[in-house]
Amino acid sequence: MRHTLLGTAVVLAALVLVVAAHRAHGQDESAWQQRMQQAQAALGRSDWPEAARQLEAALGEAERFGPNDRRLAATLVQLGSVYNQVGEFAKAEPLLRRGAQAVEALFGSDHEAMAMVLAPWGVSLLGLSRPMDAVQQLERAHAVLEAHGKARSPDGVAILAVWAKALEQVGWYPTALSKVDEAIRTVDETSGSSDPTLALLLERRASTLRKMGQAQEADQALARAAAVRAAASGAGKQAASADPRYQGKTSRDWTEALQGPDRMQALGTLLQADPSAVPVLAELVVAPSALVRMAASQALAQLAPKDPERVLPILIAALRDHALAVRCWAADGLGAIGPRAAAAVPALVAMLKTHPRREPDLEGPQRYYADARMAAASALGSIGPLARSAVPDLRVALEDDAEIVRSAAKDALRKIEGPASH
Repeated sequence: MRHTLLGTAVVLAALVLVVAAHRAHGQDESAWQQRMQQAQAALGRSDWPEAARQLEAALGEAERFGPNDRRLAATLVQLGSVYNQVGEFAKAEPLLRRGAQAVEALFGSDHEAMAMVLAPWGVSLLGLSRPMDAVQQLERAHAVLEAHGKARSPDGVAILAVWAKALEQVGWYPTALSKVDEAIRTVDETSGSSDPTLALLLERRASTLRKMGQAQEADQALARAAAVRAAASGAGKQAASADPRYQGKTSRDWTEALQGPDRMQALGTLLQADPSAVPVLAELVVAPSALVRMAASQALAQLAPKDPERVLPILIAALRDHALAVRCWAADGLGAIGPRAAAAVPALVAMLKTHPRREPDLEGPQRYYADARMAAASALGSIGPLARSAVPDLRVALEDDAEIVRSAAKDALRKIEGPASH
C-alpha cells in the first residue's frame, strides 16, 4: 500500500497521465516532453536537484501553451511536489496554487484530479506553518475523493494522515485523533494488520495522544505499531533474499544487532562501512527505534563524502527526524558533502529554527536543541556561497540564546559571504 502523503513531501505523476490522455494538438511539444522524461528519470533515482532543474525547464516550455493548458497544469504540480520533497515549501506553494487553479479551470472543482493537486498544496502550506490553510485544502482534497468513492483508497488514507497533522498543529487534538483513527480503521479493513502504513498511523496516533496527556493510550498505540512492524517483517521473510544486505546481513539483522548485547561492535562496523552499505542504511535510518536511526545517520554521515549522490536525499529527509541526534548527524553529513549539498539548504534553514518552543516533544536532552541549530548553521557554512538564501536566517541566529549557535552562524556567514562582509 502506498503512503505518499504520510510524510511531509509528495511527488505526483497523476497529472502527467492526465496530460497523456487528453493531449492538446497543434503545437510542438517535443521539447516539453523531453524535459518531463528527463525529470521522471531523475525522480526514479531520487536526484531531486536534477529533477527540479529539468522541471523548471519544462515549465518554461509549458508556459508557451497558455494558462489553461494541461501540460502547464501537470508541470506546475510536478515541480511543486518536487520542491515539497526537498523542503522548499516557499517555492512549492505558489506553483501548487497555480496548479490548482489551472486544474480547476480545465476539469472543474469536483474532478478527481483536484484531489491530487490540493493534497500537495496542503503539504506545502503545512510546511510554511500555515496549518489552518492546509486544513482547508486537505479537507477539500478528501471530499473530492469521497465524492468519487475513493476515500478508502491509499491516497484517501494518506490525505487523512496529513490532515490530522495539520489539525494537530492548529491545536484541535480530538479532531486530529478522529482523522487518524479513520485512517487506521480503513487500513485495518482494506489491507490487514501487517501493512507498514498501519504502523506509521499508529505512531501518529501516539504522538497526538501524548499531546492530549493520554500517555497510557499513547504507549498502547506504540506497542501495537511495533507489533505491526514485526508482522510486516515476518510476512516479508520469504522475500528476504531480495532485501538489501551489507556483509550478508539485512536491515532487520542489523537492527537486531544494534539493539543486542554486541551493539557497540555492530555500530563500529557500520561506522567503517563502504558505499555498498547505503541501501541497508537507508532502511535503518527510518527504523522505529531512535537508537537504530541514530546509528544509521552517523554511518551515513561518514559515508556522505564517498557517495554524495545516493546519500544526499537520505540525509535531507533525516533532517526532519523526531530524534534530535539524528538531525545533528544528518546535518554533519551534509556539511561533509559541502557545496554539492546545495539542495539541502531549505531543509537546513528549517532545522536552524529547531527550538523547544516550536517542537517541544522531540527526542533528546534539552541541550540537543541548540546542538541541532549549531549543526544546521555549520552545514550551511560548509555549503558556502550556494547557501546564500540562508543568510537572513543566519543573521537571526547571530542573536540566538546559545553561544555555540551564535558562533556557528557567524562562521557560516563568513564562509557564505566572504570575510570582507564581516
